[in-house]
Amino acid sequence: MKPVSYVSGVTGYVGLRIAEHMASQGKDLLISARDENKLQDIVTKISNQYPQQIIRGFTCNLADPEAWQLATEILHDFTVGEYINCSGIQGQLGPSSKLSYEEMKVVFNVNLFSSIFFTNYFANKVRERDKLSIIHFSGGGSTSPRPLFMSYSLSKTSLLRFIENFATENWTGNIKINAIAPGVMPSKMQVEIVENESLRQSKDYVISLKSLSDQKYD
Repeated sequence: MKPVSYVSGVTGYVGLRIAEHMASQGKDLLISARDENKLQDIVTKISNQYPQQIIRGFTCNLADPEAWQLATEILHDFTVGEYINCSGIQGQLGPSSKLSYEEMKVVFNVNLFSSIFFTNYFANKVRERDKLSIIHFSGGGSTSPRPLFMSYSLSKTSLLRFIENFATENWTGNIKINAIAPGVMPSKMQVEIVENESLRQSKDYVISLKSLSDQKYD
């Protein structure tokens, strides 16, 4: 079976553009997201743009650990040569003292624990002669303090350390794992920042506002 490239989080700004670019490079794609309607629109759009490529989609709510196991029942039928994780949420923004534990758990499930789960799942399927490439997207707050973004920055910082540890453990070299810091882009996350009253006096507000004014977001 010809390997496919699996891209998660394709309804987001980064995920959609990654998926479109990979299809333009002749890659067969398996893509996923939480919103079924948006996902199917993207499957149709990319399939029409690149009719020679195989484009398959399935829904997966990364906030729910039970959905991860259901996803593996679909992934089991494919040989995945590349896993590009574009999924991520900011969660509740504001002072740490006001954080909801339940909300924080959702952010960690999406940004960290599901990333660990699927990385290990694909790694355990790799045979000695196979190659696997894994890319996760990091986020703001993973390299320095980011006040008012507690859940997001903590989960992304933990993800980076997981990637470093995993790369060191993979001494055979048949699995490549990397993190990409995409910088500020006109995404839904920037809209959340601009619309949050508690961030109006922060530098994040100014940066996000400029990002959204420079380019229309998705």
